[in-house]
Amino acid sequence: MGNLGPMLGQARHFIRNAKEDMPYGVTCCSDETRRLYGLMQKRLSEAEYLAGADYSIADIATYPGWRASSGTRWTSASFRP
Repeated sequence: MGNLGPMLGQARHFIRNAKEDMPYGVTCCSDETRRLYGLMQKRLSEAEYLAGADYSIADIATYPGWRASSGTRWTSASFRP
Protein backbone atom coordinates (compact mmCIF):
# COMPACT_ATOMS: atom_id res chain seq x y z
CA MET A 1 0.00 0.00 0.00
CA GLY A 2 3.07 2.25 0.01
CA ASN A 3 2.35 3.26 -3.57
CA LEU A 4 -1.18 4.50 -2.89
CA GLY A 5 -0.39 8.08 -1.84
CA PRO A 6 2.03 8.87 -4.66
CA MET A 7 -0.17 7.21 -7.29
CA LEU A 8 -3.26 9.10 -6.14
CA GLY A 9 -1.29 12.34 -6.28
CA GLN A 10 -0.11 11.65 -9.81
CA ALA A 11 -3.57 10.61 -10.98
CA ARG A 12 -5.13 13.70 -9.47
CA HIS A 13 -2.51 15.87 -11.18
CA PHE A 14 -3.16 14.38 -14.63
CA ILE A 15 -6.94 14.49 -14.20
CA ARG A 16 -7.37 17.89 -12.58
CA ASN A 17 -4.23 20.01 -12.73
CA ALA A 18 -2.24 19.25 -15.89
CA LYS A 19 -1.95 22.27 -18.16
CA GLU A 20 -2.60 20.12 -21.24
CA ASP A 21 -4.46 16.90 -21.87
CA MET A 22 -2.18 13.92 -21.27
CA PRO A 23 -4.17 10.75 -22.02
CA TYR A 24 -1.26 8.42 -21.29
CA GLY A 25 -0.75 9.90 -17.81
CA VAL A 26 -4.47 9.81 -17.04
CA THR A 27 -4.83 6.21 -18.21
CA CYS A 28 -1.67 4.89 -16.58
CA CYS A 29 -2.28 6.52 -13.20
CA SER A 30 -6.02 5.85 -13.19
CA ASP A 31 -5.50 2.17 -14.01
CA GLU A 32 -2.95 1.75 -11.23
CA THR A 33 -5.18 3.64 -8.79
CA ARG A 34 -8.08 1.35 -9.67
CA ARG A 35 -5.85 -1.66 -9.11
CA LEU A 36 -4.71 -0.39 -5.70
CA TYR A 37 -8.26 0.48 -4.62
CA GLY A 38 -9.39 -2.95 -5.79
CA LEU A 39 -6.72 -4.55 -3.61
CA MET A 40 -7.84 -2.44 -0.65
CA GLN A 41 -11.50 -3.34 -1.14
CA LYS A 42 -10.67 -7.02 -1.49
CA ARG A 43 -8.58 -6.94 1.68
CA LEU A 44 -11.19 -4.99 3.63
CA SER A 45 -13.85 -7.51 2.59
CA GLU A 46 -11.72 -10.18 4.31
CA ALA A 47 -10.57 -8.28 7.43
CA GLU A 48 -11.71 -5.31 9.45
CA TYR A 49 -8.46 -3.43 8.83
CA LEU A 50 -5.79 -3.58 6.12
CA ALA A 51 -3.27 -5.52 8.23
CA GLY A 52 -5.83 -7.78 9.91
CA ALA A 53 -8.00 -7.59 12.98
CA ASP A 54 -6.32 -4.55 14.54
CA TYR A 55 -5.97 -0.93 13.45
CA SER A 56 -2.34 -0.42 12.40
CA ILE A 57 0.17 1.77 10.64
CA ALA A 58 -1.08 0.35 7.33
CA ASP A 59 -4.46 2.00 7.92
CA ILE A 60 -2.88 5.22 9.13
CA ALA A 61 -0.49 5.40 6.15
CA THR A 62 -3.18 4.86 3.51
CA TYR A 63 -5.77 7.28 4.89
CA PRO A 64 -4.22 10.57 3.66
CA GLY A 65 -3.92 9.30 0.09
CA TRP A 66 -7.42 7.89 0.12
CA ARG A 67 -8.79 11.14 1.56
CA ALA A 68 -6.98 13.19 -1.09
CA SER A 69 -8.86 11.36 -3.82
CA SER A 70 -12.01 13.28 -2.97
CA GLY A 71 -12.87 15.66 -5.75
CA THR A 72 -11.86 13.20 -8.45
CA ARG A 73 -14.20 11.32 -10.74
CA TRP A 74 -13.74 8.10 -8.78
CA THR A 75 -16.40 6.47 -6.65
CA SER A 76 -16.14 3.31 -4.60
CA ALA A 77 -18.08 1.51 -7.35
CA SER A 78 -15.18 2.25 -9.73
CA PHE A 79 -12.89 -0.04 -7.76
CA ARG A 80 -14.75 -3.28 -7.33
CA PRO A 81 -12.25 -6.17 -7.54
